[in-house]
Amino acid sequence: REDWQHAVQGMNAPQKRFGAQVELASAAILASLELYRATGEKQYADKALELAPVIVNSQQRSFFKDWRIPITGFFYTGPDKERILHYFHRGHEQGPIVAMARLCETFPDHPDWMKWYSVAALHSEYFLKQMAKFTEPYGMLPASVYRDDEYLQAPEARRDFFRAQILRGIPVGERYYLRLFPIWFDFRGNLGTMLSATKGLSEAAHLRGDLASVELAQLQLHWTVGRNPFVQSLIYGEGYDYAPQYTATSGDMVGSFPVGVQTNADRDVPYWASTNCHNWKEVWVHPASRWIWLMRDLAGPAMVEGRSASVVEFRDVTSGDVVRVQPDFASGRFHALLPEGAYEVNGQRGLTLLPGGVHRLDLRPGHGLYYE
Repeated sequence: REDWQHAVQGMNAPQKRFGAQVELASAAILASLELYRATGEKQYADKALELAPVIVNSQQRSFFKDWRIPITGFFYTGPDKERILHYFHRGHEQGPIVAMARLCETFPDHPDWMKWYSVAALHSEYFLKQMAKFTEPYGMLPASVYRDDEYLQAPEARRDFFRAQILRGIPVGERYYLRLFPIWFDFRGNLGTMLSATKGLSEAAHLRGDLASVELAQLQLHWTVGRNPFVQSLIYGEGYDYAPQYTATSGDMVGSFPVGVQTNADRDVPYWASTNCHNWKEVWVHPASRWIWLMRDLAGPAMVEGRSASVVEFRDVTSGDVVRVQPDFASGRFHALLPEGAYEVNGQRGLTLLPGGVHRLDLRPGHGLYYE
């Protein structure tokens, strides 16, 4: 409570404000909701609801008429929409989406629920999915879109290099370029940004029940363990042909993550030099922490439980495989762990199962088929 109060006071003091407004609002909403769930005290719910419009109003929510491809749903640093939100090393792209998903879960009957939901829908459907088309067949999530005059915000000594990187991107509309990798300088490597964006995608997938988003998120894991242009795992001790990583004193550590694949000079194509050097091959904590966070959304079967008067039949629509579950004779309760996928239940209405999801069905006569 004391830490929360101190943080709120800091947010209200402009001279002490750090970071982008949308980033601070995301962290504040999540902290407030955790305290609200733990204490039930209204002040925490009020603060989360107060800050929600900051995120909604910081998002690009319409299409640019002159863009060649329909991209929208990205974020600016604040509601003034003067600067597009970018990261180049340790990403927090997931912040706004996780915050909106938690609000949807906590206040399902709130009149602004659809606004919060739409933030996640736009970001996943028309930003992340659209950009990933440019990196096929790998499906790696690109960094962001940049406006051609953003280099003016950089220190004067770095403006020329900043501008050169923007212009190496893919033109998507007048004055805007899509970069597969971030604009960066000394700190290079995209796992910290790519996996952060992946967490936003996986969170939106579970909020929306969107199997396609799960599959795209899993491609980012595949990239990390070797499905990349170098056919090399980036995790030491995991996958195929992994390489030593840069650690000043610790030596090689099984399970360690480097900062990730970089680019060469101002180019926007992947570059993974054989030299073991900081910082792209340097061991950092934040890519590993993002990976662990993603496991909650992307690993393991879905749990399905409920009640039925007879055997329950789950048919995988894609493979045709059938799983039959016998409920308890006395109570009619059943429990099953099933792989992710689209299913028919007893030959009827479809059910989409996401990894790690929990679904409850009531299949007894007179109850119809419903699920949570």
